[in-house]
Amino acid sequence: MTKQLQEQAPVSRGIELYESLFKKVELLKENQTDAVIKKQLAYFASAIQSFQEKIKNVYNEQSNKTGRLSKVLEEYQAKYTSLIKSLDDSFMLFVIGTGNYGKSTLINSLLEQQLAEVDVLPKTWKIDVFRKDLAADTVVIKYKNNAECFVTINEAREIIQKEEEKRKDSEIKVGKKLQAQKKNISTSEAFQELRLKLEREEIYESDIVEIHWPAERSSIVQDFYIVDTPGLTQKVMGDVRHNVQDYYHKADGVLWMLDATSIAASNAKKLVENLEESLLQVGSKHPKNIIGVLNRIDLVYNSQGIEGVNQVLADAKRIYKGYFRTIVPFSAKNAFQSVLKKDEVLKEESGLNTLYKEIHSAFFQNAKAIQYDKKTQSSLAYNYEVSVRIKQYIKELEADMNTLLESEKAIDKQIQKDVQTLQAYTDNKLKNYRNNVERNIDLKIDQFLGVKEEETQKKFVNDEIFWMGNVENISKDIQKEAHRVLTNSFTHFIRKIYFTEYPHLQEQSNLAIQKRINVNVNVGRDQGEESFVTYGSGIAAGLLASVFLGPLGLLVGGLVGWFAKQGVKDKVGRQLHIELDKLITNLLNEIKNGTESMAEAIQEELEEYALSSFAQVYSFDSLIQGDDLDEFGETIHGIIEEGEQVLDILSKPAPDYSPSLKEVLFS
Repeated sequence: MTKQLQEQAPVSRGIELYESLFKKVELLKENQTDAVIKKQLAYFASAIQSFQEKIKNVYNEQSNKTGRLSKVLEEYQAKYTSLIKSLDDSFMLFVIGTGNYGKSTLINSLLEQQLAEVDVLPKTWKIDVFRKDLAADTVVIKYKNNAECFVTINEAREIIQKEEEKRKDSEIKVGKKLQAQKKNISTSEAFQELRLKLEREEIYESDIVEIHWPAERSSIVQDFYIVDTPGLTQKVMGDVRHNVQDYYHKADGVLWMLDATSIAASNAKKLVENLEESLLQVGSKHPKNIIGVLNRIDLVYNSQGIEGVNQVLADAKRIYKGYFRTIVPFSAKNAFQSVLKKDEVLKEESGLNTLYKEIHSAFFQNAKAIQYDKKTQSSLAYNYEVSVRIKQYIKELEADMNTLLESEKAIDKQIQKDVQTLQAYTDNKLKNYRNNVERNIDLKIDQFLGVKEEETQKKFVNDEIFWMGNVENISKDIQKEAHRVLTNSFTHFIRKIYFTEYPHLQEQSNLAIQKRINVNVNVGRDQGEESFVTYGSGIAAGLLASVFLGPLGLLVGGLVGWFAKQGVKDKVGRQLHIELDKLITNLLNEIKNGTESMAEAIQEELEEYALSSFAQVYSFDSLIQGDDLDEFGETIHGIIEEGEQVLDILSKPAPDYSPSLKEVLFS
């Protein structure tokens, strides 16, 4: 027996040694979790930064699709960086409420002093963080780009006031512009788009995201940062907006304010719907890190007694089952009074002691593990949110690029069709003209031969045989038809090929363009002369000059006049037919060239119109300076490919940066 124990002793010591070593390794690995998570967050931030730099190289600073995406990418880079930095901070305990449920009073109770503003509308653009590690008169202001500045409390309040004034002033300015332009907008859809456009471009957005205040007196801030948040819903230009996603993912733990009187008076379905809507806004629900605070329980007690309190608490637990880690009945008003009066009985009755215990139980023991888990969850939420924006951008960019290329083909096809239509129209006009002149030659040649004066001969040929006045009318008819055909194509495409984020607003602009075109046409008619819409080419004037200053004036100055003097009828007839052929050929060529030049000018303007509007929507102005659309398309394709690569990265887990056993042992 002794021998067996002696044999087992080394084995036992080996097992103990292994277990000890294993525990040390696990402890070392746990200590490196912080570095691992930071690397994973930096991995996603780097992917987003790469894409942002790609598009930033080709766009100019404008409030459009590319500009807004670039801003979003930049903000999410900062959010990832903020997550990384927050791992070195204390546990962030957020207080969130859906209404005036005593949120600020609860915070003041936890802080044991009145630091959070009561009965003041929450600022829509920042969160207030109360922490122990700041000097008494030191406030830290944090910006979207993670920059920080240190100011005094009074300076901080002045800065907040100025930011609020800038916001209000910008809303007033936008409101005035809306009223001024309302008379020019004929549809409600266009008016709403104008409103959206002005809000995007002119409503002031503060770059401040966090303001950290000193709160060293409170015991709870020894272990936690207490965070006061804006309301779940805000008003912008009178409309309710949701912006809780901007800050919720920073939270490690949450105290979610509920109204006990609402539970006593409302139906369960409506309460759950309201809560689910709020949780949907924050992206997800994590019951293990959310404590429900059932405030105003004192009002229920005053009206219904202890039985009413028990019933409301039971109803709350039933209605909100699965949404919260626990629900604490609470009176923020009494809690704060108990702190001010140092009344321990009132503190117990208010629920403040119970809340302290639940916070300690839920968050203190596993604060670091909860932080790790929450930062990981937040990064997944960030990945999803930014992916949605990138996907939407790529989808719209790809669709609009295809539309741009297809529109060029469609314009080219239509213009070529228009040219053929006008050519057929011209051919028909000149065919009828030829038939009339040939008939005039046959009928009036004898009369012509009887004319001896050279000037009279010229006039006879122009007026009686060649009907030069009719040629002028034919030219006008062709001009009129060209105007009709090409203008129809122009107005058709100008409605279809203009890229815009505000289609109803653009329709108002299209109507204005059509009105200007009609005015140009009417002015031409009032002057007794049909004219082409001027597209900057001057083609109409060039066409008229070539027709009326061409060879016609010299028509009878050569052989025709000589033959006429000799009285050779057949030769004069043949020569008149030859001159007619020349005239018809010259007219055909000049009209063909003029029409094609006009069509080309219109085609170029339509394509430039489409391309410039595309550039306005996406800010790719620098890419369209040249005429190389292939290079333009390749650049756009490169942006799309880069975006798809980022989407692939964001859809998968980050690489495992956990150290190997060997690395841990030798670290």
